[in-house]
Amino acid sequence: MICQQHLPFIANQVINLSLFDDDNTPKQIDLFFSYIQSFSQFTYLRTLSLATICSYEILIKVIHECQYLSNHNYFLFYFSCQNCQIDFQFIIDTIWSLPKLIYCRFGLHIDEQQIFCTPTKISSTLKCAHMCGYTLKWNQINQLFECTPCLERLSISITSTDDDDDYRLFPVLTLIDLKVNICHRSNPLKIITLLQNIPNLRCLNVDLLSNLLNGHQWEQIIRNYLPKLKVLRLSMRNILSLNENIEEQVDELINSFRSSFWIDEHKWFVRCFSSQTFINLYSLSERCYYGHEKPSDLWRSTYPHDNQQNFYNDLNIIYDHTFFDQSFPTNIYLYKIKFLFIKFPINNQFWSIVSNLKELSTLIISSYRDTFQTEFQR
Repeated sequence: MICQQHLPFIANQVINLSLFDDDNTPKQIDLFFSYIQSFSQFTYLRTLSLATICSYEILIKVIHECQYLSNHNYFLFYFSCQNCQIDFQFIIDTIWSLPKLIYCRFGLHIDEQQIFCTPTKISSTLKCAHMCGYTLKWNQINQLFECTPCLERLSISITSTDDDDDYRLFPVLTLIDLKVNICHRSNPLKIITLLQNIPNLRCLNVDLLSNLLNGHQWEQIIRNYLPKLKVLRLSMRNILSLNENIEEQVDELINSFRSSFWIDEHKWFVRCFSSQTFINLYSLSERCYYGHEKPSDLWRSTYPHDNQQNFYNDLNIIYDHTFFDQSFPTNIYLYKIKFLFIKFPINNQFWSIVSNLKELSTLIISSYRDTFQTEFQR
């Protein structure tokens, strides 16, 4: 009632607008458009956020209306739908055609697959793009940069395919901040080719799920191609060679990050540990998570004051419900957990390790009987 009566009269004063279309706010966007005929009334709107959009018609209507926003700089949306016929190219090109758009963060999730169509329209204003959950091919990157010539900050995921052998990249001088997730095993030369063409990069966040580059390789890349780099966050993982001594593999990797380049010049410290068949390495500045394997006692760090207690204390994401079934030293406490997956009944040591859940934002509980209701309420 308040929106119906007053929104049309204050529309020209609104700077930020968020709309939702979920179970808690059903038909909110439909109601919004019943009060406001066009976005043209929002003459000073700078930021538009859309969450949990499930209607393709609504999404297209909103994107179409965005062209009437004369000061629209920031656009965030997430669209999810099953069994939909979606014109992805139209959506991407329409976004890239918005005349004053500077920042865009979006995800299109269709039938459990998230895909990305490279734009064919050129945006002369877009400086920051976050493609949430998307996967690009190596040979799509050039077109993305060509259609976004002012891009300064980019967050993407890349996968390898058989048609990526002709991958080439031209120098990208505007990019200063890159967050890249490389989903599958890729030729290290492709990673190097990407980085050597971004010479002005100042912040680099790299997640390699099936690749490991040792400290000597990274040092050579940074010295030769990234002279302006100030912030580096690494997260790498690969399968251990079971034919070789596991401890030797971990030591060889961690020792490659102990040179003066890492320790003295930049003070970039890393941790490394093995877990079942995997070897993991990540920057101490990176968030730490517990996946499907238990961290073993084979643990190393280049930070002189680091220890395994800090490793556990820094955990904030726990995906495996069997995590609390293992034994822990008495000095281990988890107080930074943001994402937790647990199964009832809870192990008796849970509450002695987890002192509180003040940081928790997501909780997934697997329970098969009502007899655990007391534990749930606790």
